[in-house]
Amino acid sequence: STLRTSACGRDGLPSCAPTTRWQHVRPRSPPTSQAFAAAKNIGCKSLGIDRAGRIDILNVRLDPRLVAKLREREGFMPAWYMNQNSWVTILLDGSVPDEEIRSYLDMAYDLAGDSRGKW
Repeated sequence: STLRTSACGRDGLPSCAPTTRWQHVRPRSPPTSQAFAAAKNIGCKSLGIDRAGRIDILNVRLDPRLVAKLREREGFMPAWYMNQNSWVTILLDGSVPDEEIRSYLDMAYDLAGDSRGKW
């Protein structure tokens, strides 16, 4: 899918295909340069997934109330290596539709650009 190869591309921002190092995505212009998403390719065992191999993940910074709800769904996990109150890990394995992931990226982008956003 497009998100698997360019998970963080948005409105002219550079794409960031998941690698073994964090690929952070930040808005290009003020009012803030806070990261709103980070992609990584990680070992399944690191996430508590009982299978061999690696998986692409996308951590997205969202409203804590939404994060709590998403973590209960398939394809979402408590954020790996991030504040688990305001970040959620999305598995890029096809369990979450691309359009839904794009909507969360849009929300995260908008929140990062809102200096009044609550994290």
